[in-house]
Amino acid sequence: MRSSNLVGRKPLLLCIIILFALASPLLANVSAGPVTRVEIELSIDADSQMQFSVTLYDASNSTVSGTIEWSSTNGTIDGAGLFTPWTVGNITITANSGGVSEFVNITVEPGWPATLSLLSNISEVGMDSSVQLTAKLLDARGNEVFGHNLLWSPSQGVVNETGVWTPVQVGNASIEVHWGELSATMMLTVIPGEATVIFLPSALYVRSGQSISITPELRDSFGNILSPDAAGTLQWDAESGTISTAGVFTGSAVGSWDISCTTSTGLSAITQVEVISAVIDSIEMFAEERAFRADEAIEIKVIRTDIYGNIEEVIIPLVNWTYPTGSLRLGENATEWLPNEVGNWSLSVSTEGQSASITIEIIHGYASELLLVAEIQRVSADDDVVIHMQARDIRNNRWVVTGLWETEASAADAWLSSFGTWASFEATTSGEWIITGSWFDDEQQMLFSAELTIDVFAGELALIQLQGGSAVISTDEVIDLSPLLFDADGNDVGTVLLNWSVDGDDRTTDFRLHRGVYYPQSVGLHEIRAQADSAYASIIVEVTPGRARTLTLDVANNLSIVSGGQGEITFTVYGRDLSDNSFLVADLTWIIPDGAGSIRAGTDSGEWILTGHSTGDWMIELYSEDAQYFFDISVQPGLVARIEVILSSDQFHQGDEMIIDVRVFDSYNNSLTVPPSEMQVSSTAGPSTFVNHGSWKILMETGGTDHAVTVRYGDITVQKFFDVQGALLGGALGSSDVVVMSGTLVIALILATLVYVMRRTRAEDFSQVEKSDSEVVTISPPPEAASLAAQPAPSTSSSLTTLATEPSQPIQAAALGSSDKAAESAAMAKASGVMVAAEGTVQGQSGWYYDTSGELTHWEVDAEGRWNRL
Repeated sequence: MRSSNLVGRKPLLLCIIILFALASPLLANVSAGPVTRVEIELSIDADSQMQFSVTLYDASNSTVSGTIEWSSTNGTIDGAGLFTPWTVGNITITANSGGVSEFVNITVEPGWPATLSLLSNISEVGMDSSVQLTAKLLDARGNEVFGHNLLWSPSQGVVNETGVWTPVQVGNASIEVHWGELSATMMLTVIPGEATVIFLPSALYVRSGQSISITPELRDSFGNILSPDAAGTLQWDAESGTISTAGVFTGSAVGSWDISCTTSTGLSAITQVEVISAVIDSIEMFAEERAFRADEAIEIKVIRTDIYGNIEEVIIPLVNWTYPTGSLRLGENATEWLPNEVGNWSLSVSTEGQSASITIEIIHGYASELLLVAEIQRVSADDDVVIHMQARDIRNNRWVVTGLWETEASAADAWLSSFGTWASFEATTSGEWIITGSWFDDEQQMLFSAELTIDVFAGELALIQLQGGSAVISTDEVIDLSPLLFDADGNDVGTVLLNWSVDGDDRTTDFRLHRGVYYPQSVGLHEIRAQADSAYASIIVEVTPGRARTLTLDVANNLSIVSGGQGEITFTVYGRDLSDNSFLVADLTWIIPDGAGSIRAGTDSGEWILTGHSTGDWMIELYSEDAQYFFDISVQPGLVARIEVILSSDQFHQGDEMIIDVRVFDSYNNSLTVPPSEMQVSSTAGPSTFVNHGSWKILMETGGTDHAVTVRYGDITVQKFFDVQGALLGGALGSSDVVVMSGTLVIALILATLVYVMRRTRAEDFSQVEKSDSEVVTISPPPEAASLAAQPAPSTSSSLTTLATEPSQPIQAAALGSSDKAAESAAMAKASGVMVAAEGTVQGQSGWYYDTSGELTHWEVDAEGRWNRL
């Protein structure tokens, strides 16, 4: 038989299959022969079953089909080759087809634990023994599974790592073992261990001639009680008297005798039995015949006589005694009585049916303490208290003694009256007063002293004092009236419920809740009165408004005012506190935008004056304490306070026109617009004419230096000075520059006409002439601000070429002169399509310009070259 090794055979089978795949085209026409070899293929699924498969080959290694018969030495395998194992171990799987077979050996390992069992060879164990427990994990087929840690949970005792359980107490025990969710439980009974010690009872006694049964007690090493026969047979021995094998002892001689017991296992124990006398006949009690002090122990002896006349001094148990006071104790030779109270006392004792009694006189003991005794120690002023002086022994017996009296505080001496054994104390001031007493004990030659504290409290309420009279507080404040209450002797009475009123209105509840603290609400003078019984007090408190929480004004929320003092307005500010009291606000702060205006206090309280400065719409914020208020104002220009005159130049030619800007401002530099009819503008150089927007035009008719222009408005006068140079033809055609430019323009026009006529006669240059003519006619429109700033001044040359090639450049004009010159400048602007600068204005910069319509306009050129008409 051949054994198949899966690890070694799989590569071989794979190679055979690959070779067969390569050779299959060549063998396609080869017919299949009989089976000569069987190869087994293995597969394992997750259910711990194993799937076997086979491939049948013929002699030429061609696969063939056939019937497969499967068999296994353990477990089951079906016709499809699915093997299901049973028990662990080596299993042989055999596949047979047509007499050819192949087998493989596999090892079946335990499966996943399915059950847990717990076994023990005994069910009962002694306390001094241990038991081996056997726990097994089994898979679903009952195979034991190894290699897992188990968790033991005994109800008592300890289980070690090998499964040995050791108990710790007698009784039933439950041992549980766990693995995962599997568990098993076993119940065991724990019994006591072997006997290790024997005990005999103690405090045994028996009368002579009588018997007592003695029962031993056996225990194991853990202290568990065992049955008497757990130690085998018992052997008894008695020092006096007799004892049977059953442990029954019979006394004879009076006394204490040893009894011993030994077991057959080697244990032994000893006890004593006291043998007492025979049946009693009578008893008697004896003590010294004298008076005893209450603080000494009195020895009382009891004499017993039995029926045989035997006399003995015996100690009777304390439970057999009867005594009216004090306590009993067992002395060395007799019973001792410790009395308490003074008097004649009878004590008795009874035992064995007999009884006896004795009478003893008790007097007080030696003094141990001096006492000052009063019926009450807390009295009101003007009441008196009687104090007695007493001595006391350790048994609390007291008696009156005569001693000395005094007070600790000299202020109380007058209140103390001494009468030897007692004293009277009458105080008028509240407080704690200490009374001292001293007494000398002649018997002990000792000085005793004591003290007593008398607590004197105030009498009835007679006077009320309130704090805070004439105080001035706001409604945001409180005042603690802290009422002081006194009796007729000036003693502080303490706490008394007072009735309160404010201005005659009952406020008792408020003041009691606030413990005498006044919370004002309304302003003014208020009378606060407190009263209890026949005593009362009152004070006057002035209440002022609290901190402002809100503000109101007596003017509208939106104001329109005129800048300057003539337009200032007066307003009153009112505040309201938390109690809704309204008051004038005399302390005010504000926030006003820079330059908008100013606020100042008025003459009356709460009065404020607002003055506008710069024109515009502004928001003003007012603040006072915790309140704020916002309102808007619109500031309009005020009265004329200043005039500013700006000349277009300070040097002119005769026949020029001077443009002046007249600007009017109020006292805070706000610009004003004044009707030209209300303003007087004159000049020594010539007449003036209003242009627009505060601009005036003056014709320079008269030459000379130090000419003046005068501007008047009301009582305000402003003058500016300038020079005027003489012009050609006396300025009849305007300034000299205008005359020169006009001549130049005429010549240029004549030349342009000649060139045009000459080109028209030349047919071959018709198109070029037409183009040139188009260039002359197509003149740039009025420039935008950017192109005006960028274009250079025109050339003074009057050549035809310049006019033809540069029609769009602005013509640099001289300062404006007469109206004829203005017309000429306008014509130049129309011809060139570019605005022409007026006198005193640099072409391309801010100033006055004639546009293409001949209108004089004012332009501003900013830093970026943009033109803005003013």
